[in-house]
Amino acid sequence: MLIVSASLKKSGTGWLYNMLNDLLVAAGHEDSRALTARYGLDDVVKGANCHAHPRWPLIRRVLPLLRRGETLAVSTHSGPNPELLALMALGLAKATYLYRDPRDAALSILDHGERVRRVDADWEELASLEGVEDAARYIAALLPLYRRWSRVPGVLLLRYEDLLADTVGQLRRLARHLGLAVPEPTLAEVAGRYAKSKVAGEYDETSWGPEWNRLHFNKGVAGRYAEELSAAELAVCERHFGPYLRRMGYAS
Repeated sequence: MLIVSASLKKSGTGWLYNMLNDLLVAAGHEDSRALTARYGLDDVVKGANCHAHPRWPLIRRVLPLLRRGETLAVSTHSGPNPELLALMALGLAKATYLYRDPRDAALSILDHGERVRRVDADWEELASLEGVEDAARYIAALLPLYRRWSRVPGVLLLRYEDLLADTVGQLRRLARHLGLAVPEPTLAEVAGRYAKSKVAGEYDETSWGPEWNRLHFNKGVAGRYAEELSAAELAVCERHFGPYLRRMGYAS
C-alpha cells in the first residue's frame, strides 16, 4: 500500500507524517524511512519526512514493493493526479489531506521566511516573503489543491485545528481510514510523543537543527490571526482567501 499524506503548506505536514509513520510501525509495518533506504528510493523520496510527488516516476518505482505487500508512506504538497487515482482505484493506495485556516498558514509562512533570512538558509522562495500581502498571495496559490483533494472519493480530510485539539481522536480516525489495528494506549502514546507542548520546546529558535527540519514547527498556534492581524491585513486575507474560508469552514 502507498499512503500519501498530502497537505497545505504550514499545516503541520511533518508533525502529522511522523505520527502516521509511528502508527504504521506500531501496526507491524516497516518504518518508511528504512523502507526507502532498503529499496533505494532516495532519489524520489526525500528527507526525514519522505517527501515525494505521487506521480508516475514515484509510482513506477514503488510498484514492486507494493506487489510484495509492503506499505510506504510519503508526504507531499502536490495535488492528486491520474496515476495516483488509478492506484487508489486498484486498492493499492490511500490518501489523506491536512489543511488549516489559510490566515494562520500565511502567518506561519511569514515566520518561516523570517527564519530562513535569519540563518541564511538557501530557500529563496520563502526568504522573499516579507509581508501579509506576499504571504497571502503565496498561500492563495496553493488553495486550489484543497478543492482538488476534497473532491477525490475516499480521501480522509484532516484539519490542523482538530489535530491540535484532539490528537488522539484524529489519530484514531487516521488509523481507521488506513485499516491499521492500533490499540488505544498506543494512540495515546504516539500523541503524547509528539504533543506540541512538548516538541515545540525542543527547538532552539536561533538554529536550523535536524529536529526542526523534521517537524517544521514555527509556533503551531490555531487562531493566532485574530490577535496578530490588523483590520487592513484581515481585509487582505479576505480578498485572497474569502471563498476558501467559507468552503473550508473558517468564515466567521
